[in-house]
Amino acid sequence: MGFYPPDALIHEAQHREVIVLPPDVLHSEAECTVNGAGEIRVGLNYVKGVQARDVEALIASRRVGGDFRNLSDFASRAGVTTPILEALVWSGACDRLAGGDRHARRSALWQLGVARPAIKTKGGDQLALELPLQRAPDLPALSEWDAMIANYEKTGISIDRHPLALLREQLSADGALCTAELASVRHESHVKVGGFVIPARNRKPPTASRSPPSRHRP
Repeated sequence: MGFYPPDALIHEAQHREVIVLPPDVLHSEAECTVNGAGEIRVGLNYVKGVQARDVEALIASRRVGGDFRNLSDFASRAGVTTPILEALVWSGACDRLAGGDRHARRSALWQLGVARPAIKTKGGDQLALELPLQRAPDLPALSEWDAMIANYEKTGISIDRHPLALLREQLSADGALCTAELASVRHESHVKVGGFVIPARNRKPPTASRSPPSRHRP
């Protein structure tokens, strides 16, 4: 889309009631896809630190061996190293495998710390044996704010909640007005508002490669 980052496009799509689904190792392809219900599924290529070859290996393993049954099966068959596993977990792409609640990411990180992932060799990936993973101890759940920060850190997007939705009460307490309230404010009044800065890209128009043809007659 050129001018706007993916996060801005996602929130605009949600504003228009388009359902956007997060990256998921069970369902995502490399790029974004649209399912039969018209929902957009974010691709695994959006997870920072995960190379295209890692995504290809993961998807190929899923197609050949079927859906990953659990975290242990995922670690042994995905064909990626421990750092890649950790990046996928912290991005939320493994939430369904890890239980789907607010404890999922931290619990999955703890469990994968003792998992046996694939080993990179000159001849290719050597898959590891699937070993049962011990249940994680009671770890603090991620708050909505922590989850949002993790999403931005690992994917650059936040699908579940817009940052301003988490700050709305604080902004209101500080005297900031929402857009609906601006219509009732007296003209030329000083107001306080809050927003999310969106860095536009490629705003400079391209220069002409050559001068326009002359209109002078010979």
